[in-house]
Amino acid sequence: MLNDVLLIILIVIILVMIIVLISITFVQPKIVSYLKERNYEIAYRNSIKLINQQEWSEAAEILDNLAHSSPKGYKNSFILWCYAYAKDIKTKNPHSTITLNFLPSDYNGEFVEDIKVYATKLEREKVELQKENLAHLTTSFPEPPSEPKIGMTSDQVLESSWGKPTKVNQTTTAYSVREKWIYDSGRTVYLSNGKVIVIQDEF
Repeated sequence: MLNDVLLIILIVIILVMIIVLISITFVQPKIVSYLKERNYEIAYRNSIKLINQQEWSEAAEILDNLAHSSPKGYKNSFILWCYAYAKDIKTKNPHSTITLNFLPSDYNGEFVEDIKVYATKLEREKVELQKENLAHLTTSFPEPPSEPKIGMTSDQVLESSWGKPTKVNQTTTAYSVREKWIYDSGRTVYLSNGKVIVIQDEF
């Protein structure tokens, strides 16, 4: 009788162990996966709520985690993270340069219109900033004075790389005033009525 009871207990223990093993092997991963999915969805919805509230930093942090939750990320978490992150950066530093032009053109998820409008705005700001930088460089580094050219006025010659002559010979006739500007090293500029007509460059 005792042996029968022990045998039954042993069988029950073995069955329980088999059930536990089956649970660990098949059921538990599904439960864990379900709980993860549920947590991801809760976090995803929370991030959307934060975006609506313009809480960019908090939304970006949640979406960053969701975007790295799997190789493809959870739903549209990567795109929304880019959007929230860009908004966060521009809020903290309006002069920073950032772009969203790498986002897929066929995106049709949450905040699609807002993202498109903001991406266009960022590109426009980027172009304007490039223009400003180019203008600043042009102003900061003006072109060096050019050499005298035929047709220049006397003032333009003075502003040229030759500058002020060492000696000026002037001849006045009934029809014109002619000048011969003599520079060091034998360079000479001839002007008629204040305009260059001949340039003699001898070194």
